[in-house]
Amino acid sequence: RRVQEAMSRPFSFDTLSFTVTCSTGIALFPSDGSNADELMASAEQAMHWVKESGRSAFRFHQPRKDVDLLSRMRLDHAMRQALLEGQFRLHYQPQIALDSGQVIGAEALIRWRDPLRGEVSPVEFIPVAEESGFIVAIGEWVLQQAVEQAAQWLRQGWRIPVAINVSALQFQQSQFVDKVAHALRASGLPPALLELELTESILLRDAEEALRRLESLAALGICMSIDDFGTGYSSLSYLKRFPIQRLKIDLSFI
Repeated sequence: RRVQEAMSRPFSFDTLSFTVTCSTGIALFPSDGSNADELMASAEQAMHWVKESGRSAFRFHQPRKDVDLLSRMRLDHAMRQALLEGQFRLHYQPQIALDSGQVIGAEALIRWRDPLRGEVSPVEFIPVAEESGFIVAIGEWVLQQAVEQAAQWLRQGWRIPVAINVSALQFQQSQFVDKVAHALRASGLPPALLELELTESILLRDAEEALRRLESLAALGICMSIDDFGTGYSSLSYLKRFPIQRLKIDLSFI
């Protein structure tokens, strides 16, 4: 704590005054390492956990975190292999009009059956994919598969709009709009039959850039919705500003 206090005092350099913060990781001998290299590695891991938790604090190394990290690394590797080996598949949850009972759309939901783990829940692997950045590759696969399925249904005489979830990281990719347009052209699917489900964080992170991309998507004729509305910022003002057609209101908000 004395180190933290010393580091928090203002520094002066020439005519400039500034303040810095200090994130500290602590490792103890012998439980966290039997030599200097192991102790430094453990301290560095603890320091990174401080940064992930908000910075400007200290934390002792926790061995169980190593197990968590190793588990995430293994899961991340297994996901990458799963995409290469075709282990992912899409299930389609019907969207039904309450007044008529007719199916008016479907939401594409990713599923993964691993040869060793069995069915792996999206709740387990999606956060790891977002953390590692692999969610971009998964999202592109979902986009391609869902668009092709909707186009196949249309050729069979079933005009069923398909909705897919778009992660914030995927949305931020510079080529995102182009890839969506390419998927539509390649499949022959009318843009009106594709719905992109976005999270509120996408709209709040860089509002001006988000608006430009949403306007480009709207110009293509794509429908856009906000998923889990009511769990985040829930601003009514951006609903007027952004070209959003639908809200998926979270149960907790209701």
